[in-house]
Amino acid sequence: MVRRKPQNHRKPLGIAWPVNSILALGINFWYNDEIVYNKNFEQKLIKMKSVLNLWYPRNLTLYGRITILKSLAISKPIYNSSVPTFPKKFVAMVNQAITQFVWNKKAKIKHRTMIGPKEQGGLDMPDFQIINEALKVVWVRR
Repeated sequence: MVRRKPQNHRKPLGIAWPVNSILALGINFWYNDEIVYNKNFEQKLIKMKSVLNLWYPRNLTLYGRITILKSLAISKPIYNSSVPTFPKKFVAMVNQAITQFVWNKKAKIKHRTMIGPKEQGGLDMPDFQIINEALKVVWVRR
């Protein structure tokens, strides 16, 4: 179902309806949820995947790939995940992109082991679900 732009041409208090989405602090707001999802989340996922695709053909170790994830890629979707209306399927899509990058498509070690600390045999791989929940807890605490 395609939503139409607002047809209300009244200007209460001298304020007109916006024709396009409103960009405030890097987050798009608008009445159409599909367009907001596309601009806020799908575009960030595309940017993250493009960074990963630059490093994908290189012959990196697991530690090297995880370092690329932590330093260059995971920062793209983190800020936008702080909005209150956050789609849950986005977490799965980001985690899937992370797994595909680290393992060249199919995982060979359990995800739980990979995200564990190095002292316990893990690789300190970032898990977007845990990062997102931690950011929400810190936000509530503030």
